[in-house]
Amino acid sequence: MRQKFISLMDIIGVSTGLKIVLQIFLVLSLAGCQFIPMQQDTAPQSTVSQSATPHDEEMIEGQAAVEEQPLAQPNPYLTNRPRVSSEAIQRFESAKQALSEQQWELAETDLLWLTENHANLSGPHLTLALLYKTTDQPEQSESAFKQAITANADNVEAYDQYGIFLREQGQFKQAETIYLQALQKWQDSPNTHRNLGILYDLYLGDFTKALHHYRRYQELLGEPDRQVAGWIIDTERRISNTLAGDGL
Repeated sequence: MRQKFISLMDIIGVSTGLKIVLQIFLVLSLAGCQFIPMQQDTAPQSTVSQSATPHDEEMIEGQAAVEEQPLAQPNPYLTNRPRVSSEAIQRFESAKQALSEQQWELAETDLLWLTENHANLSGPHLTLALLYKTTDQPEQSESAFKQAITANADNVEAYDQYGIFLREQGQFKQAETIYLQALQKWQDSPNTHRNLGILYDLYLGDFTKALHHYRRYQELLGEPDRQVAGWIIDTERRISNTLAGDGL
């Protein structure tokens, strides 16, 4: 199987403990989600942040796009962010601090409190899923991923992270199903297109579909991804070679 460097952590080969922290906070920053205090009246954002992961209140999407293109549909997750109590915000901040210090049990305690007292917020469920994933508790992780999606079916980042989890478990067709469900929620989700491209390219061997999703990912970025540009050239070459071999 052809190799691809999919993540910065894989490239630099960080230690397992540090990798756990980076995985969780990468998603937190990619989601770009923020708790909205009850006393504030903040208008929903209309653009996608460059980074994302379970931040304060809800996980807003883990999209790698620098900005949305004019013709792209807006992220539905950003249009309906709930307001939560200051105590919930403090609990989430406490969980993030515990995660940064690799105090897994303390972080789990705060996140479980959030999921029990604010079950409608998908962010805490998703963060908990990532904690369980990176501490080798796959059954608990999968359950938390599903709860994140149930809590907010528009949280495309939850679908993306669940799809990655399934792919890493070798459940490629199930991962495909989850990614496609994410696109039904937000057809212009850059990260979902990238994830599908990788899945079709490296794991399902459907280069035509991989090429489609790589190209769509590039179209949705404010600035093209040089790495993915190389993948596109490579995939086009392999499709061409396949057609030539078939005498077409």
